[in-house]
Amino acid sequence: MSFQKNKRHLVIVGFIIIVILPTLQDVITNVISSIIFEEYIQGFVDKYFPDKNWLFYLFLIGSMIIIVVISILLLCHTSKDPSSTDKKQRPLEIQDVPVAIDTRKFKGRHQDLEKLHQGLEKSKISAISGLPGVGKSELAKQYAHKKEYNKRYENIFWISSELADKPSVKKYWSGLSKTSKPILVIFHDCYNFEELRNSLPSQRYIKVLITTPLLSPPPAYVNYYHRLKPLSEEAAIALLKYNLEPQLREKVDTEIGAAKALCKELGYLPIALKAASDFIQIQHPLQRFSDLRDSLQADAGKFSDINHNSNLQIIDHNTLRIYNRLWNYLSEAEKRLAYCISFFASGHIPAFLIDDFAKNISNSNNIHDSQSPQNGYKNLWSMYLKTPPDRENQSLQDLKQEITIVALHPIVRKFFNLKREDWVNQLENPEGDFCYIIAKISRELPQDPKRNGITLMEDLIVPHLEVAATLILKNPDSVTWFHKTENDYEAVTLLEPFIGLAKFYKRIGKTGKAIKWLKRCERFLSKHRGKIDRLYTRCLYSLAYLYKEEEYYQIALNSAKNNLEKNDKFTGLIHKNFGRFYYNKTHPDYQLATEQFQAAIRIYSYNATLLGQDEHQKIKYERQKIICQCYLAQAQCCLRNFKAADKFYASSELERFIEQLQSSDNKQDKIDCSRIEYERAECYRLRKDFYQGAQHSHKALKIREKYLQDETAVAQSLIQLAQITKRQKKFRKAEGYYGRALTIYKKDPQISNESLSKIKQEYDELLRENPHLHLFKSVRDLIEKQ
Repeated sequence: MSFQKNKRHLVIVGFIIIVILPTLQDVITNVISSIIFEEYIQGFVDKYFPDKNWLFYLFLIGSMIIIVVISILLLCHTSKDPSSTDKKQRPLEIQDVPVAIDTRKFKGRHQDLEKLHQGLEKSKISAISGLPGVGKSELAKQYAHKKEYNKRYENIFWISSELADKPSVKKYWSGLSKTSKPILVIFHDCYNFEELRNSLPSQRYIKVLITTPLLSPPPAYVNYYHRLKPLSEEAAIALLKYNLEPQLREKVDTEIGAAKALCKELGYLPIALKAASDFIQIQHPLQRFSDLRDSLQADAGKFSDINHNSNLQIIDHNTLRIYNRLWNYLSEAEKRLAYCISFFASGHIPAFLIDDFAKNISNSNNIHDSQSPQNGYKNLWSMYLKTPPDRENQSLQDLKQEITIVALHPIVRKFFNLKREDWVNQLENPEGDFCYIIAKISRELPQDPKRNGITLMEDLIVPHLEVAATLILKNPDSVTWFHKTENDYEAVTLLEPFIGLAKFYKRIGKTGKAIKWLKRCERFLSKHRGKIDRLYTRCLYSLAYLYKEEEYYQIALNSAKNNLEKNDKFTGLIHKNFGRFYYNKTHPDYQLATEQFQAAIRIYSYNATLLGQDEHQKIKYERQKIICQCYLAQAQCCLRNFKAADKFYASSELERFIEQLQSSDNKQDKIDCSRIEYERAECYRLRKDFYQGAQHSHKALKIREKYLQDETAVAQSLIQLAQITKRQKKFRKAEGYYGRALTIYKKDPQISNESLSKIKQEYDELLRENPHLHLFKSVRDLIEKQ
């Protein structure tokens, strides 16, 4: 009976194979060609199986089965931790939990940890609140790192609440599969519960922990709320002792009454106790704890009017008084550096920015300090500043190997600001010096930063750009801060911080916020410099670039014609991007695009041949001219004017330029070369010469994959190849290109829903017309998850 049953099953399987064999031949050939070195396998098949006999079918079917089985086995092997296997697909904003401090320094919080754990066990959404410096973030980190707690979770993620609303982050939450244990997501430093609400993961198996400095009760959607209070007296004494040298720890025991009184005077706050231990170690060792307490009491009320919030006033008052005692142990040079640091935003600061600002201050005021801020000032570093802990963010870890990064606590910044008021009037324009340093670094930011650089910009640059932009807006005199260089396009201007913010917010998909900063700048320039001003024209152009509307481009172009010289290079830039706007809009106008490109080419040609121009400038104008000519050729192809496009692509000028780019070791030259190859391929695609189109598109893709990896330019080349191979009826290749492109696009926050939808529509149409491609898509999805 068993034999008959197995025989019947074999007959059914054999019948199915015979029926679907013709389709399987094409299916499996394409899978093999996609996954295992296409050229080698295809050559092998053509050579040894020209008649596609039964051995060929057996070979292909066997290979297909092996691939699928291995993929499934690998997936099953790692399926119990799906969220930890996809770090490559995880948005950069979502990190593993930052490193916690040594548990020996973490005193008196065992009950808080237990209460937090019990709350998380029973609740979907929990929150920790408390005064600044009381230890909320550290409590969350300790909870995430202690084995007795983290073993309850499949995975634990950490994300700044400010970054939680990004589309890539929301999509990631929706893609997390249910596991045997819950997943915990910690949203750090929430200042607005209502804004955060729509960004929280909705799945029941994803638990949420929110840390917040807000002291009012959270909204009803928070199921459990834990208010973190200052330390107990016993824990405060233990923390104070731990931060002291061994011989001073004994002094705590012998003067226990005075030590307790000191801890009480400091409000049992961890941040104040740490500062007190620093002070005790640098003062005369014979001084009593009671003396320090008495001196702090003498300062009572000194900082009492800095904050209207009574709870914040208490913590500020307690901490600032001990910081004020430490201040006397700084050298004059260290104090000047602290004044400089006070201009920066709290959080992470690249030390070279502090260094540059301090040098500017010294040069402007004839102050000569012998030490560099990065290498000297030991007391300032040990008492007020610190280096941020390592995170799983590899980009930040790699950067810390190259530069020093300073972590500035908000309370330390507030103290430095208070001290700065006694000093700033003695200097000439320190705000201008600060804004110049920030504007200079902003100018160096790329127009379209890579995805792995977004988090670094968020941490290290953007907060300081916002401080500088706000300073400029608050000071009408700022219109003169850069007056010496306002007529030089290569020079730094007060517009740069706003442009830097616009670049960043556009890159992360928050175009509205980018426009908001530039609109504020536009109103400021209009009021204080007037509309007949080149900076005003630059601001209008930047707004047009963000709005992507004809009206704004026309306004910017009219402003350029009124305010700038006839062949000003900035007018050429407006014409070029105005042409791109006409070419790429929903209903393209290729004729108007052609006219704008031709206007840009005339301006760049004029500047490239201008007498007295240095070689570097000539090369820049030549490059812009040729890139515009590529855009023009593309528009001419769309107008069926192939003869004009051919004339450009056959020109010796273009060939010489490509040879120069190819022989260069400069990365930007290689990227520009890929752009020309991409545009050339596009022209061939439009004229339906798909063979030539594929040749040039492959060249562009090869360069972009090497230098840009998984950035959007790579996806654009993949889509171009997909469209070409689809027309060549190479449907399997087209499916692979579309699939790879969509993987990149989905990770990129800058890609609009409209662009993503358009590509998905093309992809879905390909799958509908070729149903067997669903099999390849499934196999590739299995492999990509590894």
